[in-house]
Order: sequence, then C-alpha cells, then structure tokens
Amino acid sequence: MRGMPHLGADLILIILQFLKEHGYKEAAHVLECESGVYFDWSHLEELMLDGKWNEAEKYLSGFTQLEDNAFSMKIYFEMRKQKYLEALDSNDVPKALDILRRDLKVFEANKELFKEMTELLTLDNIRRNNKLAMYGDTQNARSAISLNWQHSHCAYPLPNPMIHTLLADHHCETPNQPVVPPADDALVDAVYIVLPNMRGMPYLGADLILIILQFLKEHGYKEAAHELEYESGVYFDWSHLEELMLEGKWNEAEKYLSGFTQLEDNAFSMKIYFEMRKQK
Repeated sequence: MRGMPHLGADLILIILQFLKEHGYKEAAHVLECESGVYFDWSHLEELMLDGKWNEAEKYLSGFTQLEDNAFSMKIYFEMRKQKYLEALDSNDVPKALDILRRDLKVFEANKELFKEMTELLTLDNIRRNNKLAMYGDTQNARSAISLNWQHSHCAYPLPNPMIHTLLADHHCETPNQPVVPPADDALVDAVYIVLPNMRGMPYLGADLILIILQFLKEHGYKEAAHELEYESGVYFDWSHLEELMLEGKWNEAEKYLSGFTQLEDNAFSMKIYFEMRKQK
C-alpha cells in the first residue's frame, strides 16, 4: 500500500509469511493484492499458466494499472492478447469478439495493431497469420509469454522480482544472503504492538488466526480476512455471507459457506444450500 507506515508494511510481510507457512495461500495472495506490499511473481505466473486470465489481471491490478506506464500497458496487452488468441484457437468466436470489444479496445489507439487483432477473426486458423505461424498449443503459448523480460539481462535474475523491476529497465543486484524467516512469536509480538489490547491473549492455533483477522479488518483488508475465514474455518462472518446473498453473488456465497459446512453434513446445512440455490 502506497504510503503505508513501515511498521504496518513490516507486519503485513510477517503475516504473509505466516499465512503461507501454515497453508493459507489464497488468503496470502488476496492480502498481497489488497495491500500492494509484496508482489509474488510465481503466483502471477501460475495463474497465467492455468489460463486464469481474469484472476491474473485482478492480482496484477493491486500493484499497477494499465495506464500507469508503457511497461504496464505491455503486460496487460500480452495477457489480454493471449486470452483472445485462445478463444480464437478454440473456435469460440463470440467469446473472442467479446474480448476484442471489452478488453482489447483500450489499445485501439495503435490502429495497425488493433486492425491486425481484428483481422484474426476472419481466419479459420490463427496460424495462417504470418506472425502466428509458429503458435503452438495452448500450454506452450502460455509458457512463451515472458512478462519477466526485464530480467533477461540480469546476472542474478530474481525468482520473485519486485513489481517495479518488471516495469523499468534495470539489472538485479548481487543477491544477499538468505534471511532467516521469523518464528510465529515474531508475528505475535508485532501484532501486540499494533493491537496492544490483545496482549496476554492465548495465541496458539485458532487464537492467532483470530488476532490476524481482527488486524486485517481494522486496517481495511476485508477481502483477505474473508478468504482467511474461509480457508481456516476459524470464524464464520454471517454479515459477510448475508452481504453476498443480498448482492446476488450466489457462487461466492456458496464457496464461503463451504469453508464451514458441506451440503451433506446435516439437515440444517442442506436447507441453507437449498434455499440459496433455489433463490439463484
């Protein structure tokens, strides 16, 4: 988060490490995106390789916007172009047309490029375009996207580069010695500094998760908090489920509920799932 006090940023980093070490990876990635404190290149790369383009773009937007600079624009373009090519390659013309109009239209200032993208709609095989003659299968095409191009000339390329290094020409510095990761107690000590009223509270297992949840909600990281609630099953936020239902976000509501109870668990669970699906 731009302008975040050092203590806050340091605490977020400690929480991120704790979440990942304890298996709450999705909550960690949501917090990364919400706070903008740490950019996980490997996570973005994994989303792209899985073809989860909307999720990849949402994650990236936590750190840089399309219009921020030329490098940001190139990253967004490459991701949207690949999504477009995949739709064309699978003969899903309606989807490709939607991507062209909704996602690629922002690049129409480059008339030649936008025209070239549009003309691909007329081909029965995108490989008939000279520039795409060597286009392989979907997985190889995704692997070929090199958003990490700025690191190609580095003597010591970083496996998880900071987001700003992807957006400007640079050379990575000689890597430092590995930092010994902090123990769980470091997280507790740091949380007590920010939430002194929690001092003395037991912090084993679920109790520490509750402390983290309170910190996240008090500092505005609500999506990360709800994801952690779902992943850990430690705290059920009825008001959040109610909000999702009132907004008609039935799939998200059911996903959240599944972190605490499954449809077949008991008659009450079955009734809740039935009412939600019936309303949908």
